[in-house]
This record gives sequence, C-alpha cells and structure tokens, in this order.
Amino acid sequence: MQFYLGYPLRRWAGMCSAALLKVVGVDVSLQGTDLVYEGALVGVDPPCSGVRMLWFALFAAAVLSARFNLRMSRALALSGSAIVLVVFGNGLRAALLFFPESGLITLPDWAHEAAGLLVFALAIWPLFLMAHRWQRRECQDGNLVRLPTNQWILGFVLVCVGVAGLGLVRESGAESVIEVEKPQVWPSTFDGVPVRPLRPGVREEAFAANFPGQIGRFQMGEDELILRRVTRATRLLHSSQDCLRAAGWLVERTGSMKDADGLSWVRFEARRESAVVEVLEQIRDAKGGHTTDVSAWFWRALFHPKEGPWLACTRFHVLR
Repeated sequence: MQFYLGYPLRRWAGMCSAALLKVVGVDVSLQGTDLVYEGALVGVDPPCSGVRMLWFALFAAAVLSARFNLRMSRALALSGSAIVLVVFGNGLRAALLFFPESGLITLPDWAHEAAGLLVFALAIWPLFLMAHRWQRRECQDGNLVRLPTNQWILGFVLVCVGVAGLGLVRESGAESVIEVEKPQVWPSTFDGVPVRPLRPGVREEAFAANFPGQIGRFQMGEDELILRRVTRATRLLHSSQDCLRAAGWLVERTGSMKDADGLSWVRFEARRESAVVEVLEQIRDAKGGHTTDVSAWFWRALFHPKEGPWLACTRFHVLR
C-alpha cells in the first residue's frame, strides 16, 4: 500500500494542509509533496502518507459494519467515508505538524504521535455515528429487497480477476520490449564528475537477475554511485531506503536538498554497527524531469511511458 498509495495520499495531504495553512494566514506553496515556506522545504515524507491510518480506518469500518449488521451497500459507503475522512484528516495532521517542523513553534517529541492519534480519533468517531444511524434505518427498512451476499462475492471476484488480467497483459507486453533491448552503455561522467565503473558484488548480481533493466556501480570521487536504468513502471524498482533496511541498516531520513543544478535529492543516513553512510537518491527521466519518490515515479511512468527510460541515481558518502 505504501508503494502504490503513498504518493497520492501524500500529495492530497499536502494540498489539504496548504489550503488550511493559507486560511490561517501562513503563506505556503506546494511543490510535489513538500510545503515551501520562506524558501525552505517542509516535507510530507512517506511515514506521514497516512497509509497506516487508512488501513486502520478501513478495518474499523469493516468492524462497525459487522457489529451493526449493515447491508453491503451501506458497508461499502462506510468504507468510502473512511477513505474521505482519512484523506482530509491526514491533511489536518500535516497542517498541525507544519508549525513545529518549520520551526515556528517548539513542541516536545511526543507531540507528533499525539497529533496523529487525535486526528485518527476525529476520523473514526463519525464512522461510528454513521454506522449507528444506519443500523436504525436497517431496522426500519427491514422489508426492502437485499441483494444476496453470494452475488456480491461473485461480483467482487470478477472485478479482482479483471484487474489482475489487465495487469498481466501490461506486464507481458512490457517484458517483450525488455527482451530485445540493447545493453546499456554507461556514461563516463555523472553531473560533470568522472566516474569509474566498479565490478558488481554478489548482491547486485542477484538483484539484477530479475530486474527489468540494467544496474551499474561506479566510483565517483570519494563517493559510490549506483545507477539503475528501467524502461517501464515496475514494482521491482525499490527505494534505496528499503534495500538498506532489508540489509540490516538503521535508516533515518534527514530531509531533502538541492544540488548546484537545482535538482532535488532525498537525503538520509544509514547506520549499521560502527558504519554511518549518507545517501542521496533521485530518479531522472529522459525528458529532463526528476523526482525523489519511488511511488511518485511509478504513477508518472505508468501513465507517461514515453518519458522513459528512467535512471534511478543513488550516491553513498561514508561519514565514518
């Protein structure tokens, strides 16, 4: 859910929070998923996407539907209401957390979690009221004709099969393109800095076996550079943060930055035992655009395939 819904939820949260902040007189603008205030970026990062809140809200809607014995149509309406409430609630949470994150006010560390719990409670309470009200209507409208449960289940299965079939058709068509693709010729410089090819390690070779593209590893001055080239939207292009976590690193995001060319990079630190590495990451397309979010790239690549191929760039700088 984080991969597919993370960016849309963060984008909507950013739009809602920007609108709320302007109402109270704070002059902010939205750049991607980041709020821009007086030239500084205040990011709505992946942990603040609201995916977990959405998951629990849908679970609560399902529990309430079962508890109050709602018919299927009203159960679905309750789930839809949960989605709407979470989107606006997450925008409210992002607006509240903007003030300490931007340095306008100082709050204790627990305020972040407290704001999330408060907003989640505000989103769940209307669901309970709606389910309780609809239960009384169920009792009053008990003579209405209901669609048998088996037909709902059959319809749901058919929709899932149809969506899966479309995915398989797209996947097979893309794979046929990959098979005839010529080997990648890597550049000798990156952003004007000479790079020297390095031999891939065992982990890189194993990952490249199922990767729909090419992977290159280079020495870039004192830094190490990994380039991953893909020609289509794929779930196999993971964030470097996820890859490092899977390898046992403790990852902590430290924000975003712009380089000398004005390109944005996401920046985080990775720690394991005594080693500390600063990592910069971005994804570039063939038209000169770029993004720092894998989820955002996936949706962009899915609906704009002619902007490819894409290059995922990851720089590693050893701090100690």
